[in-house]
Amino acid sequence: TENIEGVFFTVDFDSSADDEIWYTLIIPSRWDTSTDIVFAIDWFYDGVQDNGTVCWTLEYKGVKAGEAVVGAGTTIIQTSAGNHTTGQMVRTLFITKILATNLEEHDTLGLRLYRDVSEDTLGTDARVLNTHFHFTKNKLGQAI
Repeated sequence: TENIEGVFFTVDFDSSADDEIWYTLIIPSRWDTSTDIVFAIDWFYDGVQDNGTVCWTLEYKGVKAGEAVVGAGTTIIQTSAGNHTTGQMVRTLFITKILATNLEEHDTLGLRLYRDVSEDTLGTDARVLNTHFHFTKNKLGQAI
């Protein structure tokens, strides 16, 4: 469910169903192709204090011109630590990375992020503020 909290647009992931969002990015040319990419999600919940965990799952697939769009991607999973304070932003970094071996510069990267409620214990909506990617840049053949 899409929502607004103050000045923030949120996507609220229900605690009783595997809600999901889909989006597409381009792998930048400045990415150092010898390094993996870290995925992170910023989220919060509101209401009564709940010490449960949230199980986030990211499925991804990179394709370039001439490659098949259909077919299985790669799935990585990260569960939040729990004990989060109600109303405060939580940043969950995925320990498992988006692997460099699965990507090339300028790939179109298809992404599906969902909450796997069968594997988590937070009894309320997890409200996503932002997702972001951390990658190593390459400048003139040198990592920076």
